[in-house]
Amino acid sequence: MKKLYTVRPGDTLSGIAHGLGIALAEILRVNPQITNPNLIASGQQIILPDGSDRSALIVNMANANSVPGDPLWLSIALREENDGVHEFDPGSNPRIVEYLKSCDDLGAADQANDGTAWCAAFANWCLVSAGKQGTNSAWALNWRTWGQKDDAPGRGTIVAWKRIVRGEVRGHVAFLIRDEGDFLLVLGGNQSNRVCQQRYPRNGMMGSTEYRDPLFRKPA
Repeated sequence: MKKLYTVRPGDTLSGIAHGLGIALAEILRVNPQITNPNLIASGQQIILPDGSDRSALIVNMANANSVPGDPLWLSIALREENDGVHEFDPGSNPRIVEYLKSCDDLGAADQANDGTAWCAAFANWCLVSAGKQGTNSAWALNWRTWGQKDDAPGRGTIVAWKRIVRGEVRGHVAFLIRDEGDFLLVLGGNQSNRVCQQRYPRNGMMGSTEYRDPLFRKPA
């Protein structure tokens, strides 16, 4: 099966080639439909040459504009935010589908639908892309027992809440950006149907949903 890469805003073919560590001519050779190498569009899919390390491409692209000191998984998440990843209507965003396919506990229909709750899938994809062990699960509550406790939470720490909706306990997981006391600023997936930064109460109501007992985790 051919490896595909979905062009993101700001991408260039030369930048993609550099991220893969190959010559631009190699990309053009397997993508004869590209007649102008200086003209590619966001959302366009290109074929990667056989043997290309797609994971390395994701890492290299994230590192290009990373904040010194940030863990790699946060740099990857920040690039997804910068690229404006959000749900499609109609249809499903192939990038979110990619997040969902990183989880082993979803059926094919749920993996192909960006209407499936995907905050846990986004966290898992970012950790796996950074070479770390995720949960491989689409269930946010599973992050509460993953890894180990982070006694000094900072940028990039994984935060997992209990999310209570009409008495039913669910979950939410995201990456900590800043502790603001009663609120936590986090970067996560499926926040207002997109990858974005948003403030959540440490313990309290947000609309009709109650967020309780945040746990701070990091890779074991």
